[in-house]
Amino acid sequence: MMTVFSSLARRQEGFAAVETILALPIVLAMALGTLSSGSLLLTKSQLNRAVSEAAQYASANPQRSDAQIREIVLDSYHGSDALAATAIDVSRGGAPGDARYIEVEAKVRTRLPTVLFRAPGITLVSRKKAFIG
Repeated sequence: MMTVFSSLARRQEGFAAVETILALPIVLAMALGTLSSGSLLLTKSQLNRAVSEAAQYASANPQRSDAQIREIVLDSYHGSDALAATAIDVSRGGAPGDARYIEVEAKVRTRLPTVLFRAPGITLVSRKKAFIG
C-alpha cells in the first residue's frame, strides 16, 4: 500500500513543471503586450506634447514662418527612429475680423517593439489648433 502512495507522489512532482511550461507563453505574451502598449503610449504622449508646444509658440508668435514652427515640433519631439518619418503640417486660417488660428498637425509612423514577429507600422497623428488674438 505504501508503494502505491509513494509512486503517486513521485508522479505529481512533475505537474508543477508541466503547468509552468504551459502557462509561461501566456504570461510572456501578456508582459510583452504590456511593454509594447506602454511604448506606443509614450510615443503618442511625446508627439502630443511637441505639437502642443509648437501650437502655443505659434499663437504667441504668429509672425513666425511655418518652417520655424515645424522646427519647434522637431526640437520638442524626442522620438527615436520614427523622427525621420514625421510629417508636419502647419495651416493658418480665419477671415479678417474673425478669430484667426494656426493649426499644427504631426504624423509619426512607428512600429510596435515586438520580439516574436514583425508588427505592421502604425501612424500616430496629433493635431492642435491655437487661436491668435
